[in-house]
Amino acid sequence: RLPMITRPHQKKMAERIFEVFLSLLPKDIQISDLKRAHFQKYIDFRLSQNGVKTNQKITPQTVNRELSIISAAWHLAPVLFPELDTFEPFQIPKAKTKRTRREISVSASDFEKLINYLSREKISKETDAQYFHRVRLAHILEFALESGFRRKEITALKFSQFDREALALRNVRRSKTDTVTPFFPLSKKAEEIIKARRALQTNEYIFSPNGLPIEANYRTLKNACKFLEINYGRFSGGFVTHDLRHQFATEIIANTDIETAKSLTGHKGTEILTYLHTTEKKQREAVNRREKKDHTLLLTEIFEAVKNGEMSEQTFVEKLKKMLEN
Repeated sequence: RLPMITRPHQKKMAERIFEVFLSLLPKDIQISDLKRAHFQKYIDFRLSQNGVKTNQKITPQTVNRELSIISAAWHLAPVLFPELDTFEPFQIPKAKTKRTRREISVSASDFEKLINYLSREKISKETDAQYFHRVRLAHILEFALESGFRRKEITALKFSQFDREALALRNVRRSKTDTVTPFFPLSKKAEEIIKARRALQTNEYIFSPNGLPIEANYRTLKNACKFLEINYGRFSGGFVTHDLRHQFATEIIANTDIETAKSLTGHKGTEILTYLHTTEKKQREAVNRREKKDHTLLLTEIFEAVKNGEMSEQTFVEKLKKMLEN
């Protein structure tokens, strides 16, 4: 598996993970003899290392990311070795995590400020590459909000998938479930972004040079948020790109049925429910609709009071505000 990993930092990390995993296995064990318990042993060992070294934080999420690297090698075995053509890798276990709902952490005004900053005109000290890099990042962020696509899904998009007549994307491969969304309708804003990319991008991919995520985007986004004083980073409860997917899912489910929302977000099961967020206003509207609250009587009373001169303009405005809030 290692020679197939091209990025140096990823290869170095994989080497470390493989070394630890193999050290925990019995000597000379055959691949056909591997059991789920062997993978569980790696999970238990890694979690036991939490806090052993200074500033070393090992969470179940960390271990699961490491297991994904092991899993890639595990499932490639029948492909890499003809002798294992009948071997069927099982689903390896994962570290148990507490499923928590992440709240959307960037306001509409802060997001607009961020986009304006990234897409501003080229400044004198910038190279062309630096300028195109940050403008591309602005387009990626805007497109994420317009489509709800994951980072890998956006960078893998090709101009050939864009159906101009239908204003849609065709055959979008979902990175997490490895399924394909045959038809994905686009907003006018999303169409404008693709057109803008066509004027800047000459290769087959819309948002990247080679169809792969751009690691430098993290650093650029972090620096931009720092400059604009926008809280950034998952562990600090700040903004991360995945928040835009949550925002899209929340807005879509408010306007359609659950099955359509699942198809647009690339979900199979009930995972989409963890993406949905609400507000106090929405909660109030839901209760009012359930009660079928009718403001006719109250409005009639206010009208009569105003007509008879029994209510001042200020009192009238205050009562209307209170009625709308409730």
